[in-house]
This record gives sequence, C-alpha cells and structure tokens, in this order.
Amino acid sequence: MSIVPLNIGSAPNDGNGQDLRSGGQVINANFAELDQRTTAAQSAADAAQAAADAAIPGTQKGQPNGVAGLDGNGTVPASQLPSYVDDVLEFDSFATLPATGETGKIYITKDTNSQYRWSGTQYVLLTASPGSTDAVPEGAVNKYWTLARTLGSVLTGLVTTNPAVVAATDTVLAAFGKLQRQITDLASSKASKGENSDITSLVSLSTPLSVSQGGTGSASGVPEMVGASASNAGTKGLVPAPSVADRLKVLSGAGTWVPLPTGSAWGAITGTLSAQTDLQAALDTKALKTDQRLPSAFVTFSGGTGTPSIRGAFNVSSVVRNSQGDYTINFTSPMSSVSNYTFLASVAQSLYDPGVSILNMTASSLRISVVRWQDYQNVVMYDAPTICVTILGG
Repeated sequence: MSIVPLNIGSAPNDGNGQDLRSGGQVINANFAELDQRTTAAQSAADAAQAAADAAIPGTQKGQPNGVAGLDGNGTVPASQLPSYVDDVLEFDSFATLPATGETGKIYITKDTNSQYRWSGTQYVLLTASPGSTDAVPEGAVNKYWTLARTLGSVLTGLVTTNPAVVAATDTVLAAFGKLQRQITDLASSKASKGENSDITSLVSLSTPLSVSQGGTGSASGVPEMVGASASNAGTKGLVPAPSVADRLKVLSGAGTWVPLPTGSAWGAITGTLSAQTDLQAALDTKALKTDQRLPSAFVTFSGGTGTPSIRGAFNVSSVVRNSQGDYTINFTSPMSSVSNYTFLASVAQSLYDPGVSILNMTASSLRISVVRWQDYQNVVMYDAPTICVTILGG
C-alpha cells in the first residue's frame, strides 16, 4: 500500500480536518507500511551485500592469484593458461609459426604434418619413429646381434681346465670350457693303444672280463648260462658243452647234463595218455585233420522249442536253435577254413519231404535251415524230431 496523508483541514480549527482517532489510525497504518518497507529494503540490501561480497573484483581479473579473463570468443587467452594445456599448437604452414617460439611446446604445420620444437634460437624438425630397427641404420660401435655373427664369434677367453658339471648360471663360454675338459678327460682314459684300441673287438685276452668289470664273463663275448638253484633263478646264456659221456644226456635247469629218465613213467608225466586231457585233445585234433576222408565232426540232435537235445556228437560243442527250423552248430575245434569242408544232413521222415539248406558257413560254426512242404506249392521252416549232420573235410 502507499502512505496516506492526514487531513488537517485548510485552516486551523476550521472543522474540516480529521479527528484525533481517525488521524491516529492513519498514522498507525503509515508506520506499519514503513516497517514493512524497511524490512524489505533491509533484505534487499543484505542480498546485494552478499552478492557484492561474492563478486570478484575487477582488479583480480587476469592477474596473479586472481582469475582468468575471457577474450572476445569467450575463451581464456593462451597467455593465461599453464604451458601443458597447449603443449601442441597447430599452424597452417612453417611460415605462420611465431617468430619466437616457446620451449616445451610442439608446433605442427598442417600443410606438411611436420612437427617442430623451439630450441631457443630456431625451430628444429622432429623425426618420427621408424617403426622397427630394420629401418634404423647400424652404428659403427653398437652392432646388431645376428645369427651369422653369433656362429662366427671367436671363443676369446675360453678356459678348459675346469671339468665341473655345467650349471644354469654359467656363461656360454664357461660351459664350452667345462664340456671340452670333460671330453678331453674321457678321451685320455679310454683304451687307445695296442690291439684293443677299438673296444668293439677284444682279442688276445687270456682271461675274460667279468660282468662286474664291464665284460660278459665269456671269451666269446656272449655270457654263459647260469643254472637255477633251490633259491635263485638261473640266467640265460651259452650252455655248457657236453662231453662224450654226456652225449645221451639232457641239460637240466640246474645247468648240468643229466641222464634221461627211465621206467614206466613217460618223462615226468605219470598215468595213461587219456589222463592228459590237453595232450589228448591236441592229438585228437591232429588225427581229426590228418585224413580228410574221415568225418571232421558229426552231431545228431532233436529239434523243437528250447535248447536242442544232442544225442550224439563228435567235435561239436553245442547246437543253438535260432528260430523255428533255424540251427547253428558250433565246432569244438574249428575247421581249417570255410572253403575246405562240406556236410551231409538228414532229418526224420515226414509226410511232406523235409530238406536241409545252408544259411551260413564259418570255420567255427555251420548254420542250417530245415524246411518241409506246407502244401504242394509252399514250404515252411520245420523243427524236425531228429536231425543228423556230418562234416567232411575241414
């Protein structure tokens, strides 16, 4: 609100002015307005003082310990920036570089993309890295390490007096020296004189070297047989030569010649030949295949469901029923080959003329099928009550 003036009339006591009460109310209202304005003015003054206190004096702009100023483009002038901020400066060409440069800065000319530094008196061109040592010429003193130079290096300073074992910490030159000494020592300790300078051919030795001496214990170079004892096994080698008296003897495991055993026992095997089952089987197999006119195997069995019942057989281990009328006959001793045997078969007579045919032949088994006529046009597989098979050849 605004300040309201008192109505005091146009002349003293003319009766036109305000009375005391209304005049006091106007005065109170004006004081209230003044208080409000004073408070607002004080707040504005405080804010202005705070802004003034926060403001940077113009005397500090662009000055040491002050603040940086801005140029016409709104950026800080280079003169007020630390050196590392603009260490790399670009110019259109060499001709546009400053007449006097600054140390610690890189100057790039955009037309040639060249780099320069200020030496203090002139601009010096910086040469880019070649990328690899292949592009760097070799110096007169510091030479490149090459394979050819390594292989051609002279072993200057080689010492060959130390025969110690080569260690991982040795230099190559020290390792060569140790190896050479070891080779020299080995060469000086070998048999190098006389008839036996070549130890692969020993001659004129009166006493053979024993095994403990590095020899074989035999003048021929082949070790002799050592017979077994009750507690130690023997070793192989040359058997002792039999004398005339030993001509009808046999060599025992003890390394001595002993007479042949005599008596009813056959060697060390007692009992009858049939008691030696493995020998009997071997002889039976031999006899089986000696005369091919004789049967190599035969079997008579009953067909039907389940496992076939073998009534009689020779050289047949089992008969397996695969399905109705389909049987596999397994041989105890196989035939010599698939092509060296044949077979004969017959079945119990029926009303429909049964027959037998081959399903598969191997050296160890024969698979057959038994069929009969179902009617006058069709045949079916048939489990005959009696089936006889004989193998010839083999």
